[in-house]
Amino acid sequence: RIDGETGAVTVVVGDCPGPNGLCFSPDESLLYVVESRAVPNRLIVAYDLVDGGRSLANRRVVIDCGAGTSDGIRCDIDGNLWCGDVGNTEREEVNRIKRAANYGWPVYEGSREYVNTNNRPYSDFEPSTHEYDHTVGVAVIGGYVYRGSALPSQVGRYLYTDLATSNLWAIELNSNAGFVSKSVVASNLNGVASMGE
Repeated sequence: RIDGETGAVTVVVGDCPGPNGLCFSPDESLLYVVESRAVPNRLIVAYDLVDGGRSLANRRVVIDCGAGTSDGIRCDIDGNLWCGDVGNTEREEVNRIKRAANYGWPVYEGSREYVNTNNRPYSDFEPSTHEYDHTVGVAVIGGYVYRGSALPSQVGRYLYTDLATSNLWAIELNSNAGFVSKSVVASNLNGVASMGE
């Protein structure tokens, strides 16, 4: 943590195995962290912010991801966790993360079989909210659920891009968090490596 007043740097979590994404809850009372090297399973954990946001307490596992986990993480204003999950050789995924969901890595990359030595069916895993192959892009850049006023037709949709394209896409979900559609919002971006709110 960097103190905005003094510039002092303080380690607030020193034992996190492979942090690969963090985000705050909408009210900034919780910090979510992806522990991408936790053993035996990768985890998403939550901490309470205490001492005026200067310290963390009460570490707890929110989601046990099995062997697969999110690559980065975002929390929308409704408290839903989202991730853009960079694939390996064939597929990129966007997931609205569900508690106790295992998205199949490394047995499946998205819906495509990857290393399935035990012949597990895809139905054993949580399907991706949305996925695409490497003819579309090669490294998903996860974004945010849009709540602004400049693009009223996109309110409530998850916006994301890909490192290898110039498109900004929007995903629309139904009330059960099921995929409805994907649309192009903009097509004049190049080399976006991260998104901010």
